[in-house]
Amino acid sequence: MDTRVTVSGNTDLASSSPLAGFDGGCQFIVEASACDAHALRDAETIESICQKLINDLCLQVVGQPQRHVFPDPGGVTLLYLLRESHLACHTYPEFGFVTFNLYSCLPKPDWPWQTQLQRRLNAGDVRVRKIHRTRPNGQDAETATGWGAGQ
Repeated sequence: MDTRVTVSGNTDLASSSPLAGFDGGCQFIVEASACDAHALRDAETIESICQKLINDLCLQVVGQPQRHVFPDPGGVTLLYLLRESHLACHTYPEFGFVTFNLYSCLPKPDWPWQTQLQRRLNAGDVRVRKIHRTRPNGQDAETATGWGAGQ
């Protein structure tokens, strides 16, 4: 059964719609390079970064996080299902590289990605892109801060 709501033209969603207060949320796409390879292989280190992020932004984890540790020289993949949406992290120790993707359907403040990743992973370069997602009724255009130094 298809339960999607389709709105055509400039018609607004009715105020009684369950989507009436939904603003589309935000997505953080983060890449850090020149990281310490040993730290990127350590699942507990990566989990501690994710847990700090979850605690600082008051995110709510649903169920147990999924974790996979790849054989050397591979890294770690973590996936958290959130009440607000999801958090994913993938490390590539052989390249000194890590990615994070956080999507929340609720507005969230910026997080000090650069400070945290430099402190915990000795990251040389941190790039953060924050995307404000489009509302389902199309009123708000997608905006992005673009790639830049981490907050």
